[in-house]
Amino acid sequence: MMISLPLAVKLLIAMALGAIIGIERGIHQREYIQGDANQPATFGNLGGLRTYTLIALFGALTGLMNLYSSPVYGYILAAAFFLLLSFYYIVDSFLKKATGLTSEFAAVLVFLMGFMVVTEIIPIQITVALNILICVILSYKEQIEKWTFSIKRNELEAFLGFAIISLVVLPFLPKRAFYLAEMPWLISLLNFFHISLNPASLTQVEIFNPFKLWLIVVLVVGLEILIYILSKIFGQKKGLVITSFISGFISSTFFIRSLAYKSKQDADLDYMIAAAMFANFTSFIYFAILVGTLNGYWLAYILPFILVIWVTSFAMGLIFWYLSTKNKECISLEAARSYREEPLLIWPLMKFAFILMAVKVITRLCFIIFGYQGFIWSSLLSSFIGMDANVINLAEMAGSIITFKEALFVLLIINSANLLVKVFYALRAGNKKFALKLLESTTVVIVFSFVGYLLL
Repeated sequence: MMISLPLAVKLLIAMALGAIIGIERGIHQREYIQGDANQPATFGNLGGLRTYTLIALFGALTGLMNLYSSPVYGYILAAAFFLLLSFYYIVDSFLKKATGLTSEFAAVLVFLMGFMVVTEIIPIQITVALNILICVILSYKEQIEKWTFSIKRNELEAFLGFAIISLVVLPFLPKRAFYLAEMPWLISLLNFFHISLNPASLTQVEIFNPFKLWLIVVLVVGLEILIYILSKIFGQKKGLVITSFISGFISSTFFIRSLAYKSKQDADLDYMIAAAMFANFTSFIYFAILVGTLNGYWLAYILPFILVIWVTSFAMGLIFWYLSTKNKECISLEAARSYREEPLLIWPLMKFAFILMAVKVITRLCFIIFGYQGFIWSSLLSSFIGMDANVINLAEMAGSIITFKEALFVLLIINSANLLVKVFYALRAGNKKFALKLLESTTVVIVFSFVGYLLL
């Protein structure tokens, strides 16, 4: 239970909040005058420390009237303040030939905060936090405007699309799961191919849970948007480690393929192998985030093996980095960023949802028909489509349909296949020596991961 503060303390807090905004507005006004020497010091100046402190006090007194006297007096004081502020805005706009409302809105908010501190309509801590947030928004005007101007139309549409799929579509999707047992036509199709199954076992094969499936899609898209923002912040040509880190999140396979093309013209292969291994290192951070969101217990179980992959990938990257003799600030994000020029597109979104649903159905059906071996082979084959869907599928099955250790073994298998696919891309698209060096590095990662598994 919160203890109400004495009235005098509340008045001091209200005045302090107004003073903070007043100081910021005063600094802004001084910078504005210094930037335009032709303007007098009082031009367009709503006020500074004293004015905003008094506005906050006026709001606090209005709150006092509302609490301890007739609310009518409070309404009169509030109306007087807003009329005075409106009159000032009209005159000031006429003189300046400008219609900016920032300082006036700040004055209104300061008045309301003084009112809220005294009346405690919301907790005082929240009012103080809002005051600090307002001060930050006011202070970082140039940075906010610069950031706003850098936003492209397609980026805004992408973020609005993410808001729609996460806040509009997701809450209204049904939360029940749909199983193969509810599809008689599919059972008839299996019988046609002389595949006889116990109907009870089909209840293990979940086709999809609309809410859960879309929640995973929202998670993946949210991570991609975060990565896209990071790539925008860091930009291009930010050094080997940062570039590889961002590219590993975006697509380590595509990044390595772009390095393979570059290896035909660049003699410093060691430097590019280092970049490839750093990208592989960060790609497993992405997978760890996915697993931790869906199955924290399995993440805790496999964390030692993920650490092995992280350490070996990073160590191989460091080895080749030190072997390199080239300037270590030359690899650009340009090639990797071209893989996703926009953070969100509807078609890739639906494609990922379909792939995830297909991987879940095929691998679980193979598990029922052919057992654990069938599940391994189906997961291995489906890993060529994409690692994300398989990692999500394993996270959902671990501890329920298969054991943690069985899920870990499949994860190591599909990770090994994914690494070898990268080597295959490098062999086809790039310098053969680059592909051989990449094979050496990935082999070390694969061997150490399986050694860790065998020692379990």
